[in-house]
Amino acid sequence: MPGRALVTGATGFLGIHLAEHLLEEGWEVRGTDSPAAPFGRLHRDAVWVPSDPARPGTLTEAVKGVDAVFHGFALSSGGTPWERLYRTNVLGTENLLLAALRAGVRRVVVFSSFAVYGQGNPGRPEIDETFRIKPRSPYARSRAIQDALVWRYHDDGLPATILRPGLLYGAAGDCGFDDLVRFLARLPAVPVPVNLQARVLSVHVRDLVRAASFVAARDECGGQEYHLVDDGCLGTGAFVALLASGLGKRTVPLPLPLPVLRAFARLAGSGSQAAGRLARTLPFLQPETFCCMASRACASSRKLRSLGFSMVHPHPVQSLAPCVQEIARRSSG
Repeated sequence: MPGRALVTGATGFLGIHLAEHLLEEGWEVRGTDSPAAPFGRLHRDAVWVPSDPARPGTLTEAVKGVDAVFHGFALSSGGTPWERLYRTNVLGTENLLLAALRAGVRRVVVFSSFAVYGQGNPGRPEIDETFRIKPRSPYARSRAIQDALVWRYHDDGLPATILRPGLLYGAAGDCGFDDLVRFLARLPAVPVPVNLQARVLSVHVRDLVRAASFVAARDECGGQEYHLVDDGCLGTGAFVALLASGLGKRTVPLPLPLPVLRAFARLAGSGSQAAGRLARTLPFLQPETFCCMASRACASSRKLRSLGFSMVHPHPVQSLAPCVQEIARRSSG
């Protein structure tokens, strides 16, 4: 279905990779982000149209004449006040959906977060798309409201799909995973939790952007949401040990009580300035990162794969180390 595509959050980690992938597939790409965003990071073959999702008038030009909108722009937590989260993640999404509906956009793909599930349900062995939404942080609440808006506009005639990825990783970007790697790189040794009965839900950014174009091209994906995670579902300790190996760091076993970490993660997502500084210092305590790194259950991409989608990075054991090494080189250079 290559045509004209709008990528929101186009100068961010996901947006840069998504624009590049869509161009490779033959799409005409229009990228939009805040007027103050570093638009020079966008691929040279993409058209730059600045906009402010919280100001509806600025979105009219952005959506004009496009066939599909890929909505990846959102504020994360880490001390962001609820008012800002609501203004951008909720009102900004609604303004975009309304503009897309009025412009006759044929498909909208919206990126969400596993944070909407809160702490999960230990009685369920796997998180699937029927899992109960139970947000526990302001960020997660803003994402849950965003998703509800998507379905409301879908019912009003705007064909939409939601993708819910795990912890996003990949080279040449700037995201929560990069922050985590840079944090570990500064340590003399990497502490590896040895007592956590928790799993890491992860996915390579290249598989996520491939999934986005995959669902955009299929009518049967309208009105559906899909999880996207790799086959790893590694224990938290095993995942952190992989990061340490990629950094060439020795590891130190460290018992970490999960209830205490959950309490710190809730504090980090509370919206206070002090909590924001804590989250920036300890990036794995960002609620959106913590929910993917300390999940009580595994998840799978079974629903999406049943449509014929396959992953090029199916397991982090093969693909994680090169990403970690690239991030470390870029940070030290």
